[in-house]
Amino acid sequence: MKDELTPEDTGIWLVTTVGSKHTFDLEHLTYTRRNVDGLNPIEGDGETVPLDPDLIMIWPKVGDCFLMILRLGDFKPYTVGTIRMSSEVQSIEQIA
Repeated sequence: MKDELTPEDTGIWLVTTVGSKHTFDLEHLTYTRRNVDGLNPIEGDGETVPLDPDLIMIWPKVGDCFLMILRLGDFKPYTVGTIRMSSEVQSIEQIA
């Protein structure tokens, strides 16, 4: 277990928040969100999408939220992308 992720981390990490689980693959630069309670599903749940570490504004930290911009679907240069803010992070564990 770990208290927070940083830009220097590598590997694959499972971040559990209230109601969902997030996989940050810092080796292949991908991100996946899975809804686990069925209460707050969002578009793209279960889809693995590209992850740009430079677009993680607030890295996951236990007891806090994380904030990032994702480039989903047919992303075009100079567009904002999708802003994702998590609920409170409960745990962070390395899975690979």
